Amino acid sequence: MCGIYGYIGNESACKIILAGLQKLEYRGHDSWGIATLANGHFHQVKRLGYITKSSVTETTLSGNVGIGHVRWATHGSNSEENTHPHFDCKNEIAIVHNGVIYNEDSIRNKLVKNGHILNSDTDAELFAHLLEEKAEIDFINAIYECVKEIDAQYAFLILNKKTSKIYATRKESPIKIGISKEGYCVSSDILSLVGKADKYVDLEDGDIAEIGTDGFVIYDKNKNPVERDLHTIDITPEMIDKGEEPYFYLKETKEKEVEKNQLYDDEP
Repeated sequence: MCGIYGYIGNESACKIILAGLQKLEYRGHDSWGIATLANGHFHQVKRLGYITKSSVTETTLSGNVGIGHVRWATHGSNSEENTHPHFDCKNEIAIVHNGVIYNEDSIRNKLVKNGHILNSDTDAELFAHLLEEKAEIDFINAIYECVKEIDAQYAFLILNKKTSKIYATRKESPIKIGISKEGYCVSSDILSLVGKADKYVDLEDGDIAEIGTDGFVIYDKNKNPVERDLHTIDITPEMIDKGEEPYFYLKETKEKEVEKNQLYDDEP
């Protein structure tokens, strides 16, 4: 099970995305990666394994907008080449993806025939190249046209160099947009929004969201602007903090032992 996370706002994107991805590690993964955008250039890091304390300290990418991914290898081996984010040939579009593209073979053959150079064995990378082929039209319409071509379950986050915005779209895989005073976090899991956003909206199947520093617009599957219900995040950081323990269940077990001992100590 993979996890995706994006941020755009007033703060440095890299550290926020790293923290968000760490909260998604409970889903299991064997690699992780981040791409940020600053001064018209992508900056990226891809690593195998879990996000370590040294990774957090050493990873510094410029920019206040970016996307990230924790990957459990399914399509393609566990390698840095197969680790998300993936890019188009012109290096103008970056994507991360949860899900599976069922008709990847036919799409791959078409893209290779059209001259695209594919750098991974993943189905996810194909979507970046599909977008590249339609990048001359309005980008929202390009996304609509591309999702028509894939037979897939998906949640995509797309970072566009030309617009400096994040685009999100989903089908049968969740995407939530977290809202705070500092910016917008976009994730596949509400737990990763805790501590960074106060409220959130859920995208529905077929929705496309265009997210900038000044707000976001959601379009439904018929290209109509829509508003989705606003929800309050009622989970506190303490509820999901593992403390010194590597797993939540160990923390909960020790907490219950402490509570039990206190009950015994309080008995007359």
